[in-house]
Amino acid sequence: MVEANLKGANLNIANLYQANLVGVKMDDSNLVGANLIEVDLTGANLTRAKLGNTILIDANLTNTNLMNANLAHADLTEANLTEVYLEGVTLAKANLTVANLT
Repeated sequence: MVEANLKGANLNIANLYQANLVGVKMDDSNLVGANLIEVDLTGANLTRAKLGNTILIDANLTNTNLMNANLAHADLTEANLTEVYLEGVTLAKANLTVANLT
């Protein structure tokens, strides 16, 4: 699904384990409770995405746009957040254990 346009998609509770979502457009999407373990979201657009309670363990979010996204209660353990755009992001009670935030 590289560079796919999933703007506004309802993918809550979806299982996208190890999916290749490089450059995907998912702004305004609903991914609440989705399994995004080991997903590659490099360069993706997740502006205003709903990612609460999402499992993003070991996910690659390098250069991803998360402007105004909601990641409350998300599990970002060991996620790569290198050069991620985080303006307006909600990270309340998100798990960032060993996450790379450089």
